[in-house]
Amino acid sequence: MNMHRHGARLALASCLLVALGAGCSHTSSGGEEGFAAQAAEELAASGFGDYLGAQSPSSSGERGQWTEYYYDPAKEGAICLTGGQFQVNVRRGTTDDVLLYMQGGGACWDFHTCYVLGTATTGANGAVESGAPDIDDPKSPFKDWNIVYLPYCDGSVFTGDATVLYGDRRTFHHGLRNLTVGVDALKRAFPDPSRIVIAGSSAGGYGTFAGYGVTRVALPDTPILVFNDSGPGLQNLAASQDVQDRTANWDFTKRAPASCTQCSEQYSYLIDWSLDRDAKLRTSLYS
Repeated sequence: MNMHRHGARLALASCLLVALGAGCSHTSSGGEEGFAAQAAEELAASGFGDYLGAQSPSSSGERGQWTEYYYDPAKEGAICLTGGQFQVNVRRGTTDDVLLYMQGGGACWDFHTCYVLGTATTGANGAVESGAPDIDDPKSPFKDWNIVYLPYCDGSVFTGDATVLYGDRRTFHHGLRNLTVGVDALKRAFPDPSRIVIAGSSAGGYGTFAGYGVTRVALPDTPILVFNDSGPGLQNLAASQDVQDRTANWDFTKRAPASCTQCSEQYSYLIDWSLDRDAKLRTSLYS
């Protein structure tokens, strides 16, 4: 996805999360205790929780330290771009902390980008143990954490909520549903986490916006840290046809809370909106 080097401000949100202990501060209008409920209520009202609890895995399997949960594509809920099977990967650690990690990849929004250029991954995979999810790296701050790993295969940066026809090909931009079964798996396996880090790179970085929305609705009181790698929530507004196609074919803008009046300009404004309403949120951008 093209993005501005400038444009929508990332006020107080573009700082690096160091050692998971420091983050951006932001003045909010309420105390920390219970204050995240305001964000949770508005996010729920805008539909971020619409698919929570809607689909259970059809089967599961073990691969090393990971449990892999599979979702029946015939239900057309959690599903990959061209109709393939989606899966969620869960690894139990030794702490009460959880890393929700969203895999990166390309995006597509019309017949040309999805089927001619093939810019998006179309199949789900098991956890790739590199970077943040590298459980064998002694330097990794996440090596002892519980991890929920979401493969990327929806073409709509874990945000889309539409089934569309490109020519005669049914195409599933079901990113929000894929994300949601991952949050369901997180809550089922780790119902009372001490904190959650929502992280992703590239398409997964863009996915941290919806990732925060769904997770906050599911777990309204848990401290959340967002670590967004290279997904600043910006679109190149000069590429107006691409913007229009994404808006129509992903059908994601309806999820912006009504009170986020600038979210229609750039999705990155959801950061400012969230920090104003959620004292249990810290957010960072690395790019």
